[in-house]
Amino acid sequence: ESFFPKVSKDYKKLYMNVKNLGTLGDICSSKTTKYSLHVPSAPRYFIPALKKPVQRASQKTLYFRTSEDRDYAYLLINSSFMYWWWRVRDGGMTLSLETINSLPLLEFKIDPEIVSALEKSEKTNKVYKQNAGAAQENVKHSKDLMIRINQSIIPDYADLLITLHENSELSK
Repeated sequence: ESFFPKVSKDYKKLYMNVKNLGTLGDICSSKTTKYSLHVPSAPRYFIPALKKPVQRASQKTLYFRTSEDRDYAYLLINSSFMYWWWRVRDGGMTLSLETINSLPLLEFKIDPEIVSALEKSEKTNKVYKQNAGAAQENVKHSKDLMIRINQSIIPDYADLLITLHENSELSK
């Protein structure tokens, strides 16, 4: 598979460090399991992975063999790293399953406190956008939570990656 990576000079070292790592697709299950995440297909300035599906026209469902794999992916996809990767790979109007599955697997420990904070945020940070006359539900985590996730999973690039959201409502 080939694609032209869209990588600015600030992110070149990061790209070189992650481009040959294992990918999220390696830990996903091809079978339906009780460990799932739901990823809305039309990102704006953030990409959430949710344990509960949202009311919207399109979302991808990922399945994992274990709760640990699911929680690892939960942190990884909710980080600014996933948003950056989507912009490197594609950055169009929708998020493809191929791009999600190609997300490099970073080395980090699952922080149960951040997992709990994400679960709480799913319930308290719902947002709605009108599309074709229907309200499309999504979840937008706070900038503070995004910073915590980034610092936990990719500390060397946490500050740089959070700047990707600066033209969005996340900065408020």
